[in-house]
Parts: sequence; structure tokens; C-alpha cells
Amino acid sequence: MGRFRRFAKALRHKFSQRFNDTQSTLGTSSYPSAQSSRSTQSTETAEVATSDDSEHHGVNHLRHFRTSDSSEGTTSTEDAESSPSLPGAPSQFISYLDQNQGDPTRALLQPYLGYEKWLRHEFVNPDAEIDCYSNLVPVFNGQESLFKIRTIDYLLADKSRYLMPLQDHQREENNSLAIVESLEKYQCNFDGFTRGILAGLDWSNIVVAGSSALLPLLSRRKDVDIEGDPAVEKPAETYYQITASTSDIDIFLYGIDDEEAAVRRIVEVENVIRKNQNLFPNKALALRSENAITFIAPKWPFRHVQVILRLYKSISEILTGFDVDCSCVAFDGKQVYTNPRGVAAIATRTNTIDLSRRSPSYENRLWKYRQHNFEVYWDSLDRSRVKSIDIEEYDMSHRYLTGLARLIFSEAVLRKKPSSEWKKNRNLRKLDDSKGPMAVESLSGYANHILPYGLTLTARSVRLAIKDSAENPYMFGTIQEVTDPTNKKCKWKLKNNRRVKLTKRVTFIKLNPGRQMIGSFYPRTADDWTKMAYE
Repeated sequence: MGRFRRFAKALRHKFSQRFNDTQSTLGTSSYPSAQSSRSTQSTETAEVATSDDSEHHGVNHLRHFRTSDSSEGTTSTEDAESSPSLPGAPSQFISYLDQNQGDPTRALLQPYLGYEKWLRHEFVNPDAEIDCYSNLVPVFNGQESLFKIRTIDYLLADKSRYLMPLQDHQREENNSLAIVESLEKYQCNFDGFTRGILAGLDWSNIVVAGSSALLPLLSRRKDVDIEGDPAVEKPAETYYQITASTSDIDIFLYGIDDEEAAVRRIVEVENVIRKNQNLFPNKALALRSENAITFIAPKWPFRHVQVILRLYKSISEILTGFDVDCSCVAFDGKQVYTNPRGVAAIATRTNTIDLSRRSPSYENRLWKYRQHNFEVYWDSLDRSRVKSIDIEEYDMSHRYLTGLARLIFSEAVLRKKPSSEWKKNRNLRKLDDSKGPMAVESLSGYANHILPYGLTLTARSVRLAIKDSAENPYMFGTIQEVTDPTNKKCKWKLKNNRRVKLTKRVTFIKLNPGRQMIGSFYPRTADDWTKMAYE
């Protein structure tokens, strides 16, 4: 064993040197160094890892930077099976698409999906040492002008395999810029989306991710035009109030191992937000559930802010676990990150069905992103087997449709031109688990409660709505009251089932050691995906 350890050490040193050389060659030096002294991630110690399995010692976990025509870096057959080789570094995926404009995006993406699947397995292993920027694409590092709309997939594909397809006037022009032109423009959009409530924030060990990071990145929609309107005082704020009126802001923690330190970080973030909302410290309302702490918006048009109660190792782990392709976007205050799956979705404005990522909220979230002009593609869809669904029939059982059937019904609602606005709203409510148009967009994979939102929003209305509809335990109070276990007001509540409760001390979600891959907190199998849709 001593001789083997010396061999493994020498091998790690060898691959570390090769990785540094490859980084320089491919231009990945644009990655920032460690985020701050707060972070427990070390890029030095995370560069190379070896497996604990005696049959796989010496595996080079950074082999994904090896190009497909190179023989360097291969250590064994097991190595190739563990970490798939790629045609180029993931960080350069935008450039890779630009260099292969005649090839379908989905085909170009396949090797990177294989690598991401490998990562999903690796992140479940608590001992795995994975580079904290593995599989990330920094958007604004010189490639942004190449990030173009690609229509080749839609033109070549079987159109019947698209779900909730976009109308012609909603489609972006081929080869037009798919994102905003600069980081400065992104920051302007982000401030408009968040209404400046994160101004002055210390971004150490936190990112905003999901729709709240994605929407400010996208190029302006063709079907929404507010430019030149003299009545619009703040165009960015108005644009996102029109296109994302009920979106909340999701914050994720990474690089923190200590739960008490994480709670202190959450309190610090809340203090900054409340200051920007012109509220006194420790006076605003917070909601704590099993998976998140939500800073309730004091009034419209401020957005609710949700902090996910899970400690991630890195931004890479956060995005690798996301279910919907286009949501794989994160902003750390300085750079916008995505991954190849996210790049492909944004470039094609398409989310591809992956049943290995399906969760209870999967179909809801695909519907949600359709409202932002992302259609859905499933290669196995067989239209000849789909049941007919009558959306005109006043049948609230439609609300309980799941899997493919839910997307088919959503498609029918979008396609149908109802005879009245009332019918349209009625059909849309059948899709809305929140039981009303004033609620925050479809339940995410982290939230346990639906929060009301809209012109009539008040902290009192949120409290009453949760009290009437809660099916999971919760705590209401100030940030101190819901996070301090010694506070007498730190009490959980639930309308009916008293067998389930929250602990006074804030706890963070931990992966089940039996899980094979990271993903949703409540993953589902693919068994029932087509059950309600096919004859």
C-alpha cells in the first residue's frame, strides 16, 4: 500500500501540472480564485481526486478537459468509464457551438450530458474531491458575443415531439444574440428584476440561481415592447413586472460546512435586504419551512426571497442538481455561470425532458418556463397514443394531472382560443397548484408552501394564506424568531397533522447516502410518466 500511495501521489502531481497547462491553453483562467476567506473550498486541493475503491485508484477526475483526439491523460479503461472524454472544455462550450453551427445542438451536447451524469454520481460521494468550477461556463469571459440563438434543432426535428411549442411570433431569429450584450447590462437588468434589494450585499458563499438569475440574462422578448413609452419611468423594472410578475428570488449557500455559520450568513443577508426595503432590523416577517427560509415581501412590487436550506460544496454542485435545463444559471455578484445544458437550452429556447431529474414539481416548472418562451422537447413522445383532453369541460380534476398528461393539458390551454377571458383564466387556474393567480410561480423543488403575491400583497395576507392552506409545518416570525432555538417564539405550526414538526434549531437538507445521483429533494421515478397521457 505504501508503494501504491507514493505512485498515486506522483500521479496526482502529474495530472495537476497537465490541468494547469490545459487551463492556460483553453483560456479557462478567467475563473476567479477562491470566493473569499469564508469559503471552505480550495481550488488547490480540489484539482485532482482519486477514488477510494481499490479497483479505481489513480482515476483522473479532471480528464474531461482532455480533447477527444488526444491520448494524453488516460490511465485505464475504468478511468474512461468514470469520467467521459469531451471534445473540449465545458467552460468553452459557447465557442464550441459557434464553431459547429451546422450541427444540431442536442447532438453536440450529448458528450457533455454524459459528463454531467458522471458528476451527479460523484457529488453523492461525500469523499469525492471535485473542482469547484467543474462543468461551469462563465458567460461573460469573452464568449458572450458568440452566444447566439440556434434554430437548427427545430428545423430538423420531428415537430410532433415538441410540447407547448412557441408560436411563430414568439420565436427568436436565428443567429441573433441569445443574451444581453454585457455584464454591465446584466447587472442593470438584475437590479431591475430584484428592485435593488440586494445592493451592498456581501456575496461570499452565496449565489442567486434559477429564474431570478436566468431572466436578467436573456435578450429582450419580441412579444413585449415597452421601449419608447413615455409612461415607463424605469424600463427594466417595468419589463420584469410584465414578464415575471410573480417570480421570487432564490438564494443558495455553498462552501460552508458549519450549520451555525450558515444560519448567521442567512441573517446577514436578511439584514441587507430589509435595509434596502427601508424596514427596521428584526421587524419584517420571515417564514421557515422544512427546506427554506423565506423573507416575505413587505408589499408589492418587492419579491419574496427564498434561501434554500442546503449546504452545497460549490456552484457546480448547485447547477448540476437543477431539473430544468434553462434554470441552470447562477450569479455570484461578479460573474454569471451556467453549464453546457443551460447554454443549449438558452440558445435553442428549449427544455429537453430528462426523466432521471423528474420531481413532484417538474411539470409545473416546465410550464413556468414556457411562460418565459421556453418550449419543451421529448424525443420519445408518441402523439398517436395521446388521449384527448377536453379543456372546456369544467372539471377541476385536471388539477391533479401529472407527468406527460399535465404537459399535454398545458399545451391544449395555450393552443385554445377561449371565447372569453373568464374561460381562459379558469383553464389557467386548473394548472395552478396555488389555487389563484396571485400566487408566486409554480412550486419549486424546495418550497413547501405557496405564497400569495400581487397588488394587494401584505405580510398579513401571506400569514393568513399559509394558515389556511398549509399542509406542512412552518414557523412565522422575525428572522431572529425563526432561527434562534433559544427564542420562546420559535414555535412550529401546522393546521392538522401534528405528527410532523420542525426542530427549533435550523437544520439543512442532507443527501440520502443511498441516492445514486443528486437532483430534487423529492425525486420521482419515470414509471408513471405516461400513465395518464397514453391510451
